[in-house]
Amino acid sequence: ILVGTVSQTDYFTSPSTCGFSGSRGNNASLTVAVGDSGTVLYSSNGGVAWTTATSPTANNVYGVAFSAGVTKWVAVGAGATMISSTDGITWTTVTSPTTSDLFSIAVLASTNAATLGTTYAFVAVGAGGTILTSSDGVTWVSQTVTPAANLHAVTGWSRFVAVGDGGAAFTSADGTTWTSVASGTTSTLYSVLGAYGQYN
Repeated sequence: ILVGTVSQTDYFTSPSTCGFSGSRGNNASLTVAVGDSGTVLYSSNGGVAWTTATSPTANNVYGVAFSAGVTKWVAVGAGATMISSTDGITWTTVTSPTTSDLFSIAVLASTNAATLGTTYAFVAVGAGGTILTSSDGVTWVSQTVTPAANLHAVTGWSRFVAVGDGGAAFTSADGTTWTSVASGTTSTLYSVLGAYGQYN
């Protein structure tokens, strides 16, 4: 496992021998990494030391995200796998409304300008244009976007952006209504990351 700053990258030992085809999520005090065979690791010191968490699945897990609004971690993976945790350490199975592989998950926080109230939305994306949306990480709604390309990654900042096969790219302000946008390429896109204010 590599942990780096702008000026330095350090190498640390993982307690798992499984491959990490997945990603990581973090809150203020915990970092979580997911990977092959249901592996979930957590670190409470910025990624220097890692501990194996209790995972309810043996499927590969590809993505993980944390919502401060509901204080919940959700991870997704092969075979429609969805697992969740309130502490990043003990995980339970979540009922998935799809049978598709899920490759990535993100959270978007939206603030109402009038009430100053903040709402949070999870979005998970996967094979065949599958998109799942949830406000609490427990109850999920499934839809399929057109064109129904495999979606490999999603990010949330001022809006959601999802990308995938053949240069497919979609945006959404709420995770429910999606718009196909031109990415300028027909190459498969495997990752996407939002920066502050870039989607406004």
